[in-house]
Amino acid sequence: MKKLLIAICLILPLMSFAQGRDIKIRQYMDTTNVVFQDIYKLWTNYENDLCSNEFIKTNIDTKKYWAESEIREYGDGYNLYQLVAFNYFQFKEFFIGINKRNDTLYEIQTAYYTDFNNKYELNLVITVPVIKTKDGYKLYNMFSLNKKKLKTKKINFVEFYYPQDYSFNKKQAKTTVRKINTFAREIGLKSIKPIKYYLNNTMTDIFQSFGITTALDDYCDAKNIITGGRFNLGSRMIYYTKGGENNSHEFIHILINDLRKKDTKFFDEGVCCYFGDHQSLSYSFHVLRLKNFLNNNPKVNLSQGLIDAYKIPDNQYTSDTNGQENNFKGWMVSDSTNYSYMIMATICDIAFRQGGYDKVKQMILDAEDNEAMYGVIEKHLGIKRQDVNKYIRDFLNKNY
Repeated sequence: MKKLLIAICLILPLMSFAQGRDIKIRQYMDTTNVVFQDIYKLWTNYENDLCSNEFIKTNIDTKKYWAESEIREYGDGYNLYQLVAFNYFQFKEFFIGINKRNDTLYEIQTAYYTDFNNKYELNLVITVPVIKTKDGYKLYNMFSLNKKKLKTKKINFVEFYYPQDYSFNKKQAKTTVRKINTFAREIGLKSIKPIKYYLNNTMTDIFQSFGITTALDDYCDAKNIITGGRFNLGSRMIYYTKGGENNSHEFIHILINDLRKKDTKFFDEGVCCYFGDHQSLSYSFHVLRLKNFLNNNPKVNLSQGLIDAYKIPDNQYTSDTNGQENNFKGWMVSDSTNYSYMIMATICDIAFRQGGYDKVKQMILDAEDNEAMYGVIEKHLGIKRQDVNKYIRDFLNKNY
């Protein structure tokens, strides 16, 4: 599912910007009254500004659209809908309507869809509160309304939020916070700014708390309970499903940003998996799976690509381009392990063995994506690109 989300997010921006935002309004709705027109204009102007900023970096006058309380609470991550549904505004939109809830509170409900090759796919349905202020109508986060009903627990720099029926594991939460404190200290961060951590029993519960009733990565697996979480740098907020007290992966993402203070890189995933976890399981578990995966996929050449390959029959992967004209490269994954993440985690492992936290820190600061990462590997680990494939394979077979 994550691969699907990434593919869509790569394709939609260019299409949407070239064609202009496509919004349809539900029939039989009274669009003539002033309240509807004012709120609808607020919403569409905001989304147009989001699109412009995404593609040509026009910047957004946040206070023009959002309640000041949301900006104070969540900083640059004031739009929590992007924590759950990143760049939702790039989809085509079907505007469902607006309801009045009381004298100062209204709710927008709208849906996002794709129709590639005339095949309709509903992707998102979201509900967005709008409050009436002395400065006019302003957008609000559904989570801000719902969190008033949540229990809270502050442990050091982390404010945990969870519902009344959630069994919060305080002991495990303390252990995780200590682990993050240790990582921060060793990597050179003198202090950690506050982080909000929202826990709930299921992914559906989490999405609904944020005002999302339909999401791409929900109701998509009848075999397994959907677990996992995400982080948002602007709001310094994390959400995670049941058992998230045991997970430090998303915390480390935020600390890496505190250290580097610029765009995230794919190497970050490796650092988070090595020092934290992946799919709630440790690096020591996944690295054995990676070793077996590479041994069973001899056609994967890590000197050609570190994170992607062509998937071929029998759940095999290859880096060979011959015969792959109609195929696409993608992450190498299985049900419980993202091997592309674990390749980066192995590179982090090698760095840590060579020079401890200091070497890992320098690689974090210099990290690049795609082809440029080979230069970072040679600079810090002394491994030339043509030797990367053999080196990593030999390292795994020798040490694990």
